[in-house]
Amino acid sequence: MRRRSIFTFLVIVITICISNALLAQESPRSRESFNQGWKFVKYFNASNDAVTTDKEPENLQLPTVNDNNWRSLDLPHDWAIEGPFSDTLENNTGLLPWKGIGWYRKHFSVNDNDKEKRIYVDFDGAMANAKIWLNGKYVGEWPYGYTSFRLDLTPYIITGKENIIAVRLDTKNWDSRWYPGAGLYRNVWLVKTSQLNITNNGVFCTTPEIKKERGILSVQAEVESHFNYPVPVTIKALVYKLNDKFEPSATPVTESVVVTAMIPGMKNHDFRFDIPVKEPILWDINKPELYRVAVIVMQGTTVTDRYETNFGFRTLNFTARDGFLLNGRRVEINGVCNHHDLGALGAAFNTRAAARQLEILREMGCNAIRTSHNPPAPELVDLCDKMGLLIMVEAFDTWRIGK
Repeated sequence: MRRRSIFTFLVIVITICISNALLAQESPRSRESFNQGWKFVKYFNASNDAVTTDKEPENLQLPTVNDNNWRSLDLPHDWAIEGPFSDTLENNTGLLPWKGIGWYRKHFSVNDNDKEKRIYVDFDGAMANAKIWLNGKYVGEWPYGYTSFRLDLTPYIITGKENIIAVRLDTKNWDSRWYPGAGLYRNVWLVKTSQLNITNNGVFCTTPEIKKERGILSVQAEVESHFNYPVPVTIKALVYKLNDKFEPSATPVTESVVVTAMIPGMKNHDFRFDIPVKEPILWDINKPELYRVAVIVMQGTTVTDRYETNFGFRTLNFTARDGFLLNGRRVEINGVCNHHDLGALGAAFNTRAAARQLEILREMGCNAIRTSHNPPAPELVDLCDKMGLLIMVEAFDTWRIGK
């Protein structure tokens, strides 16, 4: 009995110490806007008749390229909305010159203090066929213009000195029956983490049980290790309630148990755990109540990552008799197919303009959005969560067979 008591005491002490450490330490993760200070040049204005402008030079990714005379701009940027309109261009894409080749370059520095960190660039969308270089070295590519993607800059970054990232986009051979826009038309982010961190979009939440007195938040968190030797990892999650301004409560409403695992060198590991939440407040189209989960990764008593994401408690069901049920209540879906452009603003994403668009739709009686015909900007999903709009994300319009 005495040994069991001592063991229980040690577990309690360790748990308390971990909880205190979680609250006291800041995460090494940072996510900085990478939108400012880009250089841009465009080649090949395409029309229905011919391709008619200057030939694209070779090796524009090299650091030695002089981009002083390139256009200076901030992102998001849609090169097509600027025109000019032309009767030789396709009517269903607005008579606008979206087909072409565009180059973006950005000069930036990374502090020596970040020498031991992982450094990533996140593109929320790049139209299209993106190819990316850093300091003249090829980093990677992403063909589909509507999906977000991440590239690891760590092997190519130079700390304490200037770096040059170059992005080539090519829409020449694309086709569309709506206005797609062109360029780095969504936000770009520079993300810095430790060598032991949550993977990109690595936290997935579901609410498999919802009752009046208790709900269950099920969390799956994928942790990646960039150490070449096994590392003991501790993970824990804190749950906060968001207020009417979508700010988290000062203290968590609940927290998970502490979960530990030994992650082999240069491997990923999936952590799964369920967190009871007392008397959960449901998300609804009339009152979009949200929570936030913060997943904390620790190596020993050191916090190596803190990853946060919002979620809501709600049930969705379809029946032959009643149709769609939200939280057990029949709701008529009054939806629209919403394309990603913002009218005269083009495809360049603007959060306030998107929010205004959704506000007008709500005033019309809309309660649901189908993104047409592609994954939307991440901010649009967040706006729907906060404004009480159901959303169905469409991956693509057609694939092998046309309409």
